[in-house]
Amino acid sequence: MAETLRGELEKFQASLLERAQAFQRANTFELGTLDEVIAHFRDRGGFVWVQWCGDDAEEARVKTDAGGVTIRTIDDDAKPTGKCFVCGKPATLRVALAKAY
Repeated sequence: MAETLRGELEKFQASLLERAQAFQRANTFELGTLDEVIAHFRDRGGFVWVQWCGDDAEEARVKTDAGGVTIRTIDDDAKPTGKCFVCGKPATLRVALAKAY
């Protein structure tokens, strides 16, 4: 009986992990401009990865213009490429944005 329950629990946990990972993949996006970020969060939620120059004033602008969207995490493993999604300067960070509800 214990082995049967252990096996069922492992299957259940694997199923939960797969569902969570699928949900995360379906609700994570890469965007390139502030206008895209504003439009995205007007219609849906989730996480949005963007390239950012690191300017605190721009972070405040994003929060105001995008209705409460803020930086949730910095991807320390990613090498920033491209331009900042707000000002167009060279990006120094890759960050995830989200909206608190």
